[in-house]
Amino acid sequence: VFAIAWLIPQVGAGAVMIGLIAGQILAGMVLSHFAMLGSPLKEVSMTNIIGAIVMMGGVLLATR
Repeated sequence: VFAIAWLIPQVGAGAVMIGLIAGQILAGMVLSHFAMLGSPLKEVSMTNIIGAIVMMGGVLLATR
């Protein structure tokens, strides 16, 4: 919560929200790949990796 409150004046609310959503998707991929916290095992495929790279590129474009 502190990081969000500090980042919003620095980069803007839209960029923070886009970064949060992208981070949640990436964290979900990692948790699912290693079956952590009771999530079902779903290995990360090449399609998932390409999608994550494209998503991070979109975050960079949206925040610049």
